[in-house]
Amino acid sequence: MFSWQECTLYESGVPGTGYREIQALQLATRDSALLARALSVIDDGTSGLEDGLIQHPAGAMLVRFWGVRGSTPTPQPENMRYGGNTSCVEVRVGNGLYIFDCGTGLRNLGKWLSNNAGPGVSAHIFISHFHWDHIQGIPFFTPLYDNAENRFFFHSSSRTRSLQRVLEEQMNEPYFPVDMGQMAAHRHFHDIGEGQIILENCVLRTMALNHPQGCLGFRMETPAGVLVYATDNEPGQPLFDKQVRKLAEGADVLIYDAQYLPDEYEACKRGWGHSHWREAVNVVMESGAKELILFHHDPDHDDACIDRIVREAGNYYPRVRAASEGMEIEIGAPARSHAAAARK
Repeated sequence: MFSWQECTLYESGVPGTGYREIQALQLATRDSALLARALSVIDDGTSGLEDGLIQHPAGAMLVRFWGVRGSTPTPQPENMRYGGNTSCVEVRVGNGLYIFDCGTGLRNLGKWLSNNAGPGVSAHIFISHFHWDHIQGIPFFTPLYDNAENRFFFHSSSRTRSLQRVLEEQMNEPYFPVDMGQMAAHRHFHDIGEGQIILENCVLRTMALNHPQGCLGFRMETPAGVLVYATDNEPGQPLFDKQVRKLAEGADVLIYDAQYLPDEYEACKRGWGHSHWREAVNVVMESGAKELILFHHDPDHDDACIDRIVREAGNYYPRVRAASEGMEIEIGAPARSHAAAARK
């Protein structure tokens, strides 16, 4: 299957987990058939949503898109069908809540959690890199402010600098009127690199992508299936091209960077750190992933343009669609796995 670094178990990840559980999970990550049995010995701990928020049924992974745009928010009318908020994807596995990237879509996710969850919301938050369109939602994420019982575990690479420092600087004067000292929730910051992390309901594998100042791609493996989140990746470097295909190998759903049109990329976007829909199709076909979700839409690509991209990509690969705000995907639930729910 894969050759990865040794498993890492964060102290914040699995309360009460001992040697037997760690040994079982290390064995399971070498053999996917054992993954479900190994995860069954883990206490769910505090990673999920408690005290009032309905849990997602066991046995399925739910993916919700809160922000799908790249580079900068685009709130103009011609972009509203797919959405104008920047990158933010929510994933539920059992009672676990996992968030990938914190663009402006994080604000609406926070509002939903504040209105629907009771006290004690807890989540693991994975930030691919520190460019603005992946962190600008954090100062507007209301669960960080409104309840001291909330707990968030932030994970990112400190290749350039630590996440805590980045977030503090983003909110310092003269850039923002409120600093992080106003946040009531418990916040924990963890540095991660390439390798794998064992969490309560899944095994998360990470791999470097080709993007200025660096970026991580994520592969979430659960008994229900496999999700890959690989945004902000430029093709053309053999090492990274090989790595992203390895990351996506056999995944049920691949969320992939398709910011540019192929001719845009060739004409003037080389070196800017992004891919295009034709390369996205290449990756899904060559990796054996089952479904392709085009993501990180260019600010200048309106709804009609994205419709054309999906049609063109569909000529090469049948199971492709473009991410839109409110779209939901269930992995491991056959009756609904191909349906998108418009949930605003």
